[in-house]
Amino acid sequence: MTVYRFSSHILLLLSSLALAVAPLMAQQDQESAEISLEEYSDEFQEYFFEALKQQGIENYDLAVKAFLECKKIEPDLPVLDFQLGKNYYVLKQYEEALPYLVNADQAAPNNIWYQEMLFRVYRTLNDSSNALRVGKKIVDEKPNFVKEVVNIYLLTNDLEGALTLLDQVESTHRATINIDSLRAYVVGKREKRTVSDRVTLTQDPTDRVKSELQQLEDTLLKLWSQEAFEVLVQHCELALVQFPSQPRLYEWHGKGLIKLGKYKEAISTLDAGLDYLVDDPKLEASFYRSLIQAHTTLKNMEKVKEYEQKLKKIGSS
Repeated sequence: MTVYRFSSHILLLLSSLALAVAPLMAQQDQESAEISLEEYSDEFQEYFFEALKQQGIENYDLAVKAFLECKKIEPDLPVLDFQLGKNYYVLKQYEEALPYLVNADQAAPNNIWYQEMLFRVYRTLNDSSNALRVGKKIVDEKPNFVKEVVNIYLLTNDLEGALTLLDQVESTHRATINIDSLRAYVVGKREKRTVSDRVTLTQDPTDRVKSELQQLEDTLLKLWSQEAFEVLVQHCELALVQFPSQPRLYEWHGKGLIKLGKYKEAISTLDAGLDYLVDDPKLEASFYRSLIQAHTTLKNMEKVKEYEQKLKKIGSS
């Protein structure tokens, strides 16, 4: 058996480097994976390092297997539950992710990184009640997260709940966060709903959503033609609060960010939008072209090759 011995600082560096290719994973590991491996057996260290290696090259199923081996040796480490939950999440095995993340949160109830991943899983599983419960805890420590929680209120059509939360955040974090645009958006939704309830009581809700999305698309096209990219990005961010599963909005958002020179942010939003694509090769190709442009500017040539291959595959299918 090959034995790896690393200090905690070296391991954290390796973890961060390994996860750089997966933005969702890398975002949280520096804070969450604080574990001093010197305290654990050689066997544990080997499996743990193998898990990080597989995670870093996006072999998440193999990372899960290695983390499970770690858990057999050390069953009570919350960081292992977190890593398992996170890898299952990336694999879109949300039901499998949930119990591990619940365990991690219960073992370390003040760890905001565990809470954020648990929130994501609850949101994906449409468990609005638990998503709101966890989300409001996050907002107490990270007020900018309020957009994510307001999104849940909007999805459940609880506009008053959204405004109440915004009032609380504004009163507590007045000096650190500006929520005027978000509040205006929610108030506008409430006013629009009042009018809509009076005028279109018999209209199919699906038709109303389609109508709103078409109006939004027309607005974004106009802003793009006017080269009003900052305003376009702001519109997308607000719209994504209401329509978080619309890939076209992520595409617009990413393209706008590229125009503003915010390439890392563009990559993040484009990567997120890809998760919502279903049988739309034309839109998928557009995502890949934007990702190629952003990664080329940042000289991430391995990623450029990856997306060029995916784009070529679409063209040949």
